[in-house]
Amino acid sequence: ELAKRADKVRENGGTAVVGWMRGTNPGSMAYELANYVCSSAGVKWLQSWQFKVESHTDIIRNRYFTRYADYYYSTDFLKNENAGITQVSADRVLWNPFMRERKKDGFREIVIPMINLPKDDFICQYHDVPALKNPVFAITPAKGEIIDSVWVMDPMDPVEAKQIKVSGNQFKIENLKESVMVLVRLKGK
Repeated sequence: ELAKRADKVRENGGTAVVGWMRGTNPGSMAYELANYVCSSAGVKWLQSWQFKVESHTDIIRNRYFTRYADYYYSTDFLKNENAGITQVSADRVLWNPFMRERKKDGFREIVIPMINLPKDDFICQYHDVPALKNPVFAITPAKGEIIDSVWVMDPMDPVEAKQIKVSGNQFKIENLKESVMVLVRLKGK
């Protein structure tokens, strides 16, 4: 729902904001997941660590969301059900509601924020840290397009985006801990 509502705001040139969400204590896995869900949907949460500094981890995340704010919150990125990305493997990785694309500088850029979900179907206060996962995704370029590059950005490494290998139009995210964002760049068309 957050992603759908954020899309309505983006169509009109704005960025969505959530004021309050209760039931998550700072430092808990539920708090971490709620923050990643908001950001992945393109929504700013006013009561989150995006605006607070309570620990060293908050400082690292704030750097990440400042550096990559364009990819999370830009009004240029819009939903396209036919973007050409499919999940090949990995259970309980949330990504499809958050995938958006834009055209810029001769490229079609697809952003795919991903969240590694715990085993439960809802966010509650007492989640365990999810097990590491290695999801694999497939890219189907549109006619006349070629894959230029695939990049991974990790909130715990705010300094450097890492280019990853594409093999047979598939890419793999190694050791997905809590959340990452993938940028797929296609050129042509």
